[in-house]
Amino acid sequence: MAKQTGTIKLIGKLGGNSYYYTKDNGYLVRKITSVDAERIRTDPAFERVRENNTDFGRCAWGVKLLRAAFIPLFAGAADTRMTSRLTQAVMAAMQFDTTNMPGMRRLESGDMGLLRGFEFNKETSLKRVLKASYATDVNHEKGICTVTITPSDKKLVLQHADASRFRFVVGIARIDFKTGAHSVEYIRSTEISTRKMETMPMVFTSRIMPVKNEFLLITLGIEYLRQVDGEYCVVEGKKYTVLTLIRVEKACRKKEKKTAHGKNRISWQRRITRALRLRPAVHINRFATKRCCLFSRRNRYVPELELPNPLKSTLDTFYGSS
Repeated sequence: MAKQTGTIKLIGKLGGNSYYYTKDNGYLVRKITSVDAERIRTDPAFERVRENNTDFGRCAWGVKLLRAAFIPLFAGAADTRMTSRLTQAVMAAMQFDTTNMPGMRRLESGDMGLLRGFEFNKETSLKRVLKASYATDVNHEKGICTVTITPSDKKLVLQHADASRFRFVVGIARIDFKTGAHSVEYIRSTEISTRKMETMPMVFTSRIMPVKNEFLLITLGIEYLRQVDGEYCVVEGKKYTVLTLIRVEKACRKKEKKTAHGKNRISWQRRITRALRLRPAVHINRFATKRCCLFSRRNRYVPELELPNPLKSTLDTFYGSS
């Protein structure tokens, strides 16, 4: 891809080329292609392109739901390319859908666990800022989600020159990527001094619990604060502000316990006799002392087979005469 290095800066189309500007690479230029939208929709040669566009549409739908759920938390922390990075991560998760064909892939059938560890701010990470360990727990029986932060011997967070305090922010959401329904709860801790040494673990609890085909997503972040006119305000800047997706899981379905009845507790032993060519092979039920066909259903007897005399005498020798 060509890049402008001169003093002339163009934006738009000129002479078969398209000039545009990006924040990362500056002014760029590319050639205008001759493929129009109507050809992409109808030409059989672009079938794979149509499939990719359909999958991308569902991916964009999922990214929109994720952004809507956590935008109050990452509004001041996300970098300019967060949306594109999140789209790339969600698309990679969708490609693990092995039940549907390309063009029919769905988020709920993919591996959404790949989003675990996604950083909304690429300039820093939770591992770099947080000096304590954290853990998440989901109790499906009680319907409680907990996030526990356990302090270590060191201070809780990295020091910030412009901030004297900080607070933890936790976001717990349940999202149905099929219908678009979602519910979110935000939890913010009290203001904590950056120089304070904590000894007791901090626990954040929520009653949000996914059901049916919903997904549970938990984020953990840190906001630095400074006091202005007696009130604590969030310090602007993306060097230290962090928000990370720490847990992603799908709602579990309760499996029905299968009870075994007395009539179904039958033990079968397979005997293959090579002395004579039998069709079909014969199974022997030790407890019922009846002979049945190999291809018959379990616990469903067929009339007793008339076995050749040599084989019948052999079976009677091992299992007794019926």
